[in-house]
Amino acid sequence: MSSSQSLAEEPQGERREKKTVTQEKTFRRRNPTLKKKALELAELCNIPVCVISYGPDGTLQTWPESREDVEAIVDKYRNNEGAFNFSLGSLKSKTFTKNEREFEKALASWDGWLDEQQEEEELVSFWSFLESKSREINERIELLKKKEKRI
Repeated sequence: MSSSQSLAEEPQGERREKKTVTQEKTFRRRNPTLKKKALELAELCNIPVCVISYGPDGTLQTWPESREDVEAIVDKYRNNEGAFNFSLGSLKSKTFTKNEREFEKALASWDGWLDEQQEEEELVSFWSFLESKSREINERIELLKKKEKRI
């Protein structure tokens, strides 16, 4: 593409190919860093840590690289009662005080937004976001429970 040619004039296939190459380069550069951070977290906190990632080409990579170690951590996650039991229905049934109206508005728009989603990638990304927020909520609940016990 010449410097005078605009992005809109660039053929769509060429843009897709550049995007794929960029994603692959980024993945190759960042995935080892992610694994290193997982190792540091495991060692510093003395906790089991697992990273499961799929490259842009769909190849599966894990850390630790031992399948048995990964399966042990995943099994522990699956068998952890109470972990990630977050659901909008159970959340809605709770009594809310100052944020009840905002929460109700968010739930009302939920169905419309969900129906509009056409891309699997968008839904997968949103699901990851929800899981992240669920973990934050569960951590906050645990912190508050510990605080209550001290009082």
